[in-house]
Amino acid sequence: MSATSDQPVIKSCPFCGGTPTKHCEALGEHCNYANEITYRCACGCSMATRSVAPGGRGYADNSRIDEQALDAWNRRFNGGSK
Repeated sequence: MSATSDQPVIKSCPFCGGTPTKHCEALGEHCNYANEITYRCACGCSMATRSVAPGGRGYADNSRIDEQALDAWNRRFNGGSK
């Protein structure tokens, strides 16, 4: 995937070199209305990131979950280096 000025680069799968797809799920009241974002590759490799409630109470902070999930996927590439 090529990046534009406002679209970050998604690195390829560290196992097969494939392009991951992004899957979003709203988890509901039982999880403080957190969002979970998973990047998945066709080979089965995946990385899930879930937002959390500040201090474990109240509503989950979903404001940076997209950025955090992409950073988590990209850190896995090449042994954890960005």
